[in-house]
Amino acid sequence: MILVSISMVFLFSCSRDGNNNVQPNAAVSNVIQQGSWLVSNYSNDGNDRLFLFGGYRFQFGSNGSLTATKGTASAIGTWSTGQSAGVSFIFFDFESTPSFNQLNGNWPTISVNSGQIKLKRISLSGSGGNDFLDFDAF
Repeated sequence: MILVSISMVFLFSCSRDGNNNVQPNAAVSNVIQQGSWLVSNYSNDGNDRLFLFGGYRFQFGSNGSLTATKGTASAIGTWSTGQSAGVSFIFFDFESTPSFNQLNGNWPTISVNSGQIKLKRISLSGSGGNDFLDFDAF
């Protein structure tokens, strides 16, 4: 079992110019690529929004592809991991799937293991609240 735990959470963006200290996080990458994941919790600024993603099966490809499927519905995106200033994060980009764009951006990790991934970020609503996203192994 691989366990990564971070107690402090930061929201930040990464530049692509090579002048930063963001590094891929191999431990998180290895866990997330093992099997499929179901969203077990999604709250946006304190509001339960699990109904948006509950029942979707997320598959994280080794090439950075991300597919979420539920019956005949699907969403295609990309993912990557990183670590900056000691904080591990997972980055999602569902650019072409509007209902999934709420997940876009950096999600700092709270904990990552073979059975569950817990993520938390400062809400993008500007209220100063938090967003939570949990995945359970399927």
